[in-house]
Amino acid sequence: MDVQILVGGGWEEIKTAREHKGKSIIAFPSEYCVVDLETTGLSPEWDDIIEVAAVKYSDGKEVDRFQSLVQPQLNYDGTYVDEFITELTGITNEMLASAPAPEDILPLFFDFIGTSIIIGHNITFDVNFLYDKFERYLNKPFPNDHINTIRFAHKLYPNLPHYRLSDMIDFLKVNGANEHRALSDVLATHECYLKMCEEARK
Repeated sequence: MDVQILVGGGWEEIKTAREHKGKSIIAFPSEYCVVDLETTGLSPEWDDIIEVAAVKYSDGKEVDRFQSLVQPQLNYDGTYVDEFITELTGITNEMLASAPAPEDILPLFFDFIGTSIIIGHNITFDVNFLYDKFERYLNKPFPNDHINTIRFAHKLYPNLPHYRLSDMIDFLKVNGANEHRALSDVLATHECYLKMCEEARK
């Protein structure tokens, strides 16, 4: 269902549901794809993807990987990202100026992911961005089922004060260098996932 909001004296429709979105599941698949995005902000409706990364695994072993910057829309001041995003991610306006456009890179990313089960930390954020951007640029939904490692963490370690990826990296003592770059976060998430799977099976 869509709702209308008053914007600048006129009514605009905004999406309130993603009809063909995949399910959030708890599972231990043998084949899956770990995904992470970097974005210009928190809203799939108004913000853009600036980096995508995914690594395919089979029985815990890497079989393929995909990583690319993505050029977002220009801001009114002629920049792609503000200083906060650059400080957070290390991704600069100069880097994005030569990055491929979303209509060029997202079809490749869509084909790479295929029908894989998606795994990520707070993956709902990434799935919502991918769903909206795939609909916008590819005219396709993003129906893949997904596993949210933050749900594992809450269940296995209910007394932790925080459950950010950085907290899990520290708690589980995994390699988490270069946090807030998509590929680095994918690799760290996968290490956390494997450790939590081992703990869950116990």
